[in-house]
Parts: sequence; C-alpha cells; structure tokens
Amino acid sequence: TLWIGTTRGLTWLRQGRFAGTNELRSLPDERITALLPAPEGGLWVGTVHGVTRIQAGKLTRYGEAAGLPVGEVPELHALPEGRLLARSAAGWRQFDPAVGRFLAVE
Repeated sequence: TLWIGTTRGLTWLRQGRFAGTNELRSLPDERITALLPAPEGGLWVGTVHGVTRIQAGKLTRYGEAAGLPVGEVPELHALPEGRLLARSAAGWRQFDPAVGRFLAVE
C-alpha cells in the first residue's frame, strides 16, 4: 500500500486502485501533517489535531486525553518496542503502548 497524506486528506493506492479519507471518517482532521508506517503493521497519521493509528481497518485517535498537547503533530518517529516519538508545538511526546498514552520526554 502506498499512503499519501495531503492538506486535503489521506489517500492510498492498493492493488492498482486509489481510495481516500471519505472511507476513514474518524480522522481528527483532513489536514495530514505526518505519516509513519508502524514496524508491527498499520500506519500512524499525524494531523493538525493529534495522531491516529490505523491498524487492521480500525482507527484509534490520540489527542489531549491521551497525553498529546492540543495542536499540530508535524513529526513522527518509530522507536523500539512499538513506541512512537511525536513532536508538537509543546515539545516531544513518547507513546508508551503498555499504557496507551503519550508521555512527556524529559
């Protein structure tokens, strides 16, 4: 699958066919700021309103309640053991899959 993130949504090419975010209504915003394939499968999507993980057709949104500051997430990096590093205007946050939350990076 080829994923394409733009300011107008998320599009993907699979088996010669394009599909788009109209099929993913759970994204927090159509303005995609970062994409990161997850090493264990799936895709992390940064938007101007948080992060969404797409895994096996299921979308999980992470925002302020999950430890991310309000605002744009323009950068995502994979870390070992399923962890994720996300940059926001308030600094870096690390996703801990054991607790399902983003924690401040000291």
